[in-house]
Amino acid sequence: LPEPGKVASVVLSRHPAAVLLPTAAIEWLSQLHYLNCFVDEAGLDPLTRHIFKSHWREESQHARLEHAETVRAFRKLTIVEQERAIDDFIDLVTGVEGLLHIQARLDVENLQRCIWRRLPKTEQAEILTAVLAAKRDTFVEGGLTQPNFQELLRMVATPAQQQKVRQALGTVLTTAV
Repeated sequence: LPEPGKVASVVLSRHPAAVLLPTAAIEWLSQLHYLNCFVDEAGLDPLTRHIFKSHWREESQHARLEHAETVRAFRKLTIVEQERAIDDFIDLVTGVEGLLHIQARLDVENLQRCIWRRLPKTEQAEILTAVLAAKRDTFVEGGLTQPNFQELLRMVATPAQQQKVRQALGTVLTTAV
């Protein structure tokens, strides 16, 4: 992505508790990814299965620690600070959405370079839509709707704040929070 330093600056300018929430979502997403893709995959050789299971176990420690750290950080906040953290969390997720749009456009450009030809605009649009949907499903919806992340959000946000998140993030959280 262009200007990674600028992205990092924006993230680090947000309330630290707000940064912990999407980080926890990513950690819990990695757990779900293993369970959905590898745990029952009989086609993998035993060594590969062992490697993925070992990585999953290690990542589960990160997920639990991130979860606990997020709860600890939010417990220290005043209601005003908590509101700011929730607003910043919404801004961060919205920012990720924008980055996914950029990345999807770059992916379509890279595809065209790899196949050594320009695709018709309609085909580019179809591919862009599909790539963006896949990225959004994986990196946004997958993390935010993961049950352990949902539990975390209920622990750190008031019902009104949870509603604010649902409204701001649209259909991503309509059935989850």
